[in-house]
Amino acid sequence: MLPNSFSTKIQTLIILTSALLFLIQPASAAEIFGPAQITASTTIPNSGAGFTIDQICDGIIDPAVWFNGFAAVPGMVGTIRLDLTTASDLDDFVLWNDINVLAEGIRDFRLDFFDADNVSLGSTEVLTGPLGSMAPGIYEFDQVLNVKRVDLVVLTLNPSQRLEIREIGFNDSPPVAVQQTSWSQLKVLYR
Repeated sequence: MLPNSFSTKIQTLIILTSALLFLIQPASAAEIFGPAQITASTTIPNSGAGFTIDQICDGIIDPAVWFNGFAAVPGMVGTIRLDLTTASDLDDFVLWNDINVLAEGIRDFRLDFFDADNVSLGSTEVLTGPLGSMAPGIYEFDQVLNVKRVDLVVLTLNPSQRLEIREIGFNDSPPVAVQQTSWSQLKVLYR
């Protein structure tokens, strides 16, 4: 058995080393979701049915309010600008595609990242949106640091040719099930 003072010194050294290792770990990316953190804008004309671009980041993800989101004039693609309130580190994108789950919404898209000075920080590869899903698709990518703006570049649409987006977020923001979750599992999340 070690003398008491030596044992105490070893324990203190272990605690200090653990605390130091905890402090130097990279910070995890914070959740980014809702109107206080994202402002959306676009030149893509909306359908005129009341589904405006601001609804893709209004934070409403309650299944009881299914008819909420952005709907564009059929056949229209283009860029949706997502301005973040503060520069953030991003490592995934959450796309809740399609307002009413009728095979509408984004098919192929890309994310372009910019810093506060509007300097490009790179882009993702072309990603594919979920088709007629009740839950969002979550798209992971290598972490991009100090992002102030993201351009969601809509390249193609799902079979119905109508751009519809329910909600978006970053860093696993919405507290909802991921793609491939059954309807019965999804209902449990909202009780």
